[in-house]
Amino acid sequence: MSTLDRIMAKVAKTYLSIPLDLRDGTAANLRNLLLLDEADRRSATAVLAGLNTDTGGLDGDAIEDQLRLSREFLAAVSDRPGAVTAELADWLPAAIITLVEEYMEATQAGEA
Repeated sequence: MSTLDRIMAKVAKTYLSIPLDLRDGTAANLRNLLLLDEADRRSATAVLAGLNTDTGGLDGDAIEDQLRLSREFLAAVSDRPGAVTAELADWLPAAIITLVEEYMEATQAGEA
């Protein structure tokens, strides 16, 4: 086994992607930011910078902005952004926020 093979095996265990089962019977992967190419990573981190899943003190417009950013972020980290966007279109706001929180917890380096 080469050094790269060994390192990539460790990367696969450490930097997780989480599967998202879609209602059409297919799946998408919500990839760890460190597994994205530079353009996708920059796009996702730009959206992430404005994201705040603590909606407790937000007014209606701010909550809608956070939901829009949450959908954009999940699409940006997905290997199937169009499918994820379509899937989330009619999800309850609480479900979208919960998915973002699960993604953030699952993709923390070292949590594998």
